[in-house]
Amino acid sequence: MKRKSTEWVRKATLGSTILKFKIENLSKAEACKYVQAVGDYNEFNPSKVCRAISASPAGTTFTVGREYSPVIYAKGDVAAVKKAFAQTGPDESDVQKNGALRMWWG
Repeated sequence: MKRKSTEWVRKATLGSTILKFKIENLSKAEACKYVQAVGDYNEFNPSKVCRAISASPAGTTFTVGREYSPVIYAKGDVAAVKKAFAQTGPDESDVQKNGALRMWWG
């Protein structure tokens, strides 16, 4: 399955036409590109989030999307990822049944 382009994400979120999507299984570098494409939204600051992604342990994979508001799922060392994201201010942060850490900014 072909991934959506970062340009598609940027245009879709700017126009607020696509408010529910997920782009899965991303490396750190790929995740940051999509985070930048989502852009600023309330407390969701792409620069801070990218720093947190970069500070996450090697081997962590990410899902970037919108569940109306920006959301990130991280699979890896949950405690280390939580620590890396501590300063990004997600409104919700919980571990899913599959072990992924879900962080949502409303």
